[in-house]
Amino acid sequence: MNFIPMQKTKTRRFLVALVIFSMVTTYLTMPTAKAASFDSAKDTISDSAPSIVTTHTITVNLGTALVAGDYVSIDFGSFTGAVEGNTSCAAFGDSTATTTVDGVGCEVNTAVSSTTDQTITVTGVTSPVAGGYSVYARTYNASGVEIENAQMIVYLVDAVTVTAHVNATLTFGVAAINAGVEINGATTTATSTATAVPFGTLSSVAPSVVGQELSVTTNASNGFSVTVQQDGEMVSAAGANINSFKMAANNAGLATPEVWSDPVATLGSDNTYGHMGLTTDDSDGAIGTAFGGAKLAGLAATAPMEIMSHTGAADGSTPDKGKVRVAYEVGITDLQEAGDYQSTLTYVCTPTY
Repeated sequence: MNFIPMQKTKTRRFLVALVIFSMVTTYLTMPTAKAASFDSAKDTISDSAPSIVTTHTITVNLGTALVAGDYVSIDFGSFTGAVEGNTSCAAFGDSTATTTVDGVGCEVNTAVSSTTDQTITVTGVTSPVAGGYSVYARTYNASGVEIENAQMIVYLVDAVTVTAHVNATLTFGVAAINAGVEINGATTTATSTATAVPFGTLSSVAPSVVGQELSVTTNASNGFSVTVQQDGEMVSAAGANINSFKMAANNAGLATPEVWSDPVATLGSDNTYGHMGLTTDDSDGAIGTAFGGAKLAGLAATAPMEIMSHTGAADGSTPDKGKVRVAYEVGITDLQEAGDYQSTLTYVCTPTY
């Protein structure tokens, strides 16, 4: 009977184990095929709001140059509406886009460098709901074998509403004007105050002129209008009155401004004995145009008349926009009845926000 020595048996087991270990090592270290990545890739979306139509500007820098017959493909994943007619492929020498297995793409007509950025623009792409989404760019050779790829992340967020409040402001002021100041062709003969227009003793030799300065400060986006109205014609204690320019009937006036003219003193027609008119150096808007050229108008009863206006915000100091001067002129004849005459003027400033 033959016996196998113990030492030889151990040697054979060691050799078998070594072979198995080598096979496992070889299997675990076998390389796998994988496409290369672009040097860089980005997708710039025109609006990050969800569920709207946007434009995607995809900029890639290839790791491997492309030759004619190759193509680049864009896979928009959850985005919809990416079609050939919306895709610009000018960077790849192709005036029209192509349909690819992934979505839309550009067929290469001329060699494309791997050292410069290349851009594909796709319009009319509809975004999904808010969240993060992947957009893929891939290049293929003419046989359809992938050359390289890149994953780009686009994150959609709900639109952010920005709100703010600005308080409305308005400051309206009336200031005195000294004697000797020219206002739209009329020179003041007496000094006013913020609350009084004192003509003093009237003379049939020359008219009397008194002015006031009006200022408006406001942030009204549509500007403002300032009007003046009279509580009635200037009257005396005895009931005599000084009519409105131009020798208007009682409680009537001249709405369309005219150059000043003196009353004519027709006996028996007391409206011709004296009259009062007003003018303004405002030249902003229709009212300024009407008063241009040293013209005056006459107030009618209690009806308001616009004497200052502007179409935007005002600073209270810029002429025509925040500050104007208004002048009141009275002329009488020798027939104007004696007495102390008085009326009340009211300014109203109305902003439009």
